[in-house]
This record gives sequence, C-alpha cells and structure tokens, in this order.
Amino acid sequence: MTEAGEGYNVPRGAAYLTSQQVIIYITSFAFYVILARVLTRAEIGQVSLLAAALAVFNTLTQLALPATATRYISSNLGTGQREVAGAVAKTILRLTLAIASVGTVVALSLSPVLGRIIFDSPDATALLVTTFLAGLLLDITTLYGAYFLGAGLYAQTVYQNVFYMPLSRGLGLILAFLGLRVLGIAVGWAIGGLATLLLVLHFWRNRLPAKGTYPIKPLLAFSLPLFASTLIILGQQWGDIALLQTTLGQLSTTGAYYLIVSSVGFLSVLWIPVSSSLYPALSADPSANNMQGITDRLSSAFRLTNLAVLPLAAALAAVAPTALEIAYGPAYTAETIPFTILAITSVFTAQAAILIMTLQATGKTRAMLQATLV
Repeated sequence: MTEAGEGYNVPRGAAYLTSQQVIIYITSFAFYVILARVLTRAEIGQVSLLAAALAVFNTLTQLALPATATRYISSNLGTGQREVAGAVAKTILRLTLAIASVGTVVALSLSPVLGRIIFDSPDATALLVTTFLAGLLLDITTLYGAYFLGAGLYAQTVYQNVFYMPLSRGLGLILAFLGLRVLGIAVGWAIGGLATLLLVLHFWRNRLPAKGTYPIKPLLAFSLPLFASTLIILGQQWGDIALLQTTLGQLSTTGAYYLIVSSVGFLSVLWIPVSSSLYPALSADPSANNMQGITDRLSSAFRLTNLAVLPLAAALAAVAPTALEIAYGPAYTAETIPFTILAITSVFTAQAAILIMTLQATGKTRAMLQATLV
C-alpha cells in the first residue's frame, strides 16, 4: 500500500465501483417501483421530505470531512507515510464524532418544530427523530467508506454500500407493508445504518496505525471550501423538491416528482465509478500536478463517460412515457417532460462530476468552490 500503483488501480477500481452502482441502482429502482404500490403519492411525498431532511443533516454534520479523509489518506499513502495516514484517519474520526453528536442533539431537539413546519403535523416528530438518528449512523459509515477509498480498498467500499442499500430499502418496504407506512422506511434507514457500521468497523480494524494525531488546521483549510461547495450542490439537488412543496403544498405532487428525479439518477452508474476511482489515484500520485498527466487522464474519462451517457440518456428520453407507465403506472406519465429534461442533461452532470473530483484530488478546493458558484 505504500506504492500508489499497488493500491490505486483506476480501471480495477472503476470496475468494482461500477458493479456496486449497478447493484445499488437495480435495488433503488426496485425499491421505488414497489414503493409506488405500497404507499400513496402523499406518503411518497413524505418520504421525499424525509430524504431531503436526511441529506441536509448529513451535509451539515459531515462538514465535507469524508472527502478530506480520502484525499489526505491517499496522498500520504502515496508517499509511503502510513503513520501519517493513520493519524489523519484518527483525527478526522474524532472531529466527525464531535460535530455529528452536537448536530444530532440539536436536530432531535428541533424535531417537534420541524415536524409542524415541514409536514404541518406534530405527529411527524417520530419520523424526524428516526431519520436524524439514521443520519448519525450514516455520518460514521460514510467516513469509513472514505477511508476505504483513500486506502485503495475498492472491494471493501463495494461490500459496504452493497450491504447497506438492499438491507435498508428492503427492510423499510417490509415494515411499511406491515403497517408502519412512512415510519417503516425511516426505521429501515436506521437499522441498515447500524448493521453497516458494525460491518465497516470490522473491515477497517488494524488497517492503519492509529498513533498520534494530525493538525486540524490544514484539514479544515481543505474541507471548508469543499463544504461550501457541497452546500451549493445540496441546494441544487433538493431545491426543486423544497420549492414544489413550499409553493404548491401538495405532498402527492412532490412525491411524484421525487420518483422521477430518483429514477433518472440511475444514469450516474455511468460516471460515478470513474470519478470516484480517479479521486484517490490522483491524490496519491506525487506527479498529479503534472498538467499533461491530468489532461491524459481526463481525456480518457470523458471519452468513456460520453460514449456511455449520451446514447443511453437519449434512448431513455425517447421512451420516457412508456418507461414511466411500465414502472410506476399511468398516473405518473404526466411527469414525462421533467424526466426527459433530466435524462438529456445528465451528460453535463457527468462531465462536471469528473472535473470536480479532479479539482478535489489536486487540492484546488477554492477553485472548485468558484466553479460551483458559477
């Protein structure tokens, strides 16, 4: 692991992560197809709002530290400094636990108020409490996933995510069908997160020496611009859901749109593995700041993603009404236009994801923030 080439095989990592994304999106697609038949459109709207609350919680409490961990662990392992990489992991874990714990206490105390604001019902407190507890567990498991990626342990990253997704979604559907309804989905997230945490703790045991600590200041200097960029991306991802619910106030409409957006998301299987495996490899490579080397890597990544994304996105947009009717029923064909727009524009999302990962890997988080703002 001291040699970057031994631990950061980008093609192998991309293959591992592609298999992961295929399994995750097959599971996710099956989950939404069944969800549309188990819950009402209004209840699906509640699930979408809970998913948004979970995303906001995780973004705020993680402070972009998982991406920071990946970058600093891989860069130190790339130069053979295993003890420094272990110190980075130890310091970031302590920082994450402190931030996440405080964030959870604040979120739990605000749950009754948020329940009335978001759902216009005091009965939503249990939903939010369960969601925020699941978020605490996901903060920790996400961090360990970043450790695996930083150490070039692509297989362990795949095991973690493939374990969590079917377990949490499958259990949530079972509980929802048995009578817990929307609460069952949130309970599935929480139980899946707890089981996954136990698994990743086993996987990470004795991977890196845990002696000493790493200075917090350089970690935060890298993390804070990245965190600001993540907040902007969070607004892009969930702003439409919030806008729909705020302006229309109809959970059924919000729920239908949430299904459409989630369905288009499966296209990311075509670029997330490439960008994710490229990130630690560039960070670990001492010559990563060589512009020609970066250009060559990016050219290959762009060719691969464009050849895959463009034809599939266009084909999906062409059969959008039929695909929606088969998957979710005739009631959802009215969402054809947003589905088509999101599918066609996914190629720009793919290119942006690769460029953002490159800026992160080379430590240019301020430039990344500027690009995200634009």
